[in-house]
Amino acid sequence: MKCTKCGKEIEDGMRFCNYCGERMVKESKKSGFELNETREEREQRLLELLKVKFGAPITL
Repeated sequence: MKCTKCGKEIEDGMRFCNYCGERMVKESKKSGFELNETREEREQRLLELLKVKFGAPITL
């Protein structure tokens, strides 16, 4: 696979580019979730979806 930032060829499945350090993010076709996102990023995205769905502020 190629790095999306520098274009260098890197090994499939790498989380970061060996050359420029760019984080490689894969998206799951089934769920649309990013496989390399952090727990905090997932929680924040979920809160945003709930705010849109229910139209009310939600806090944890």
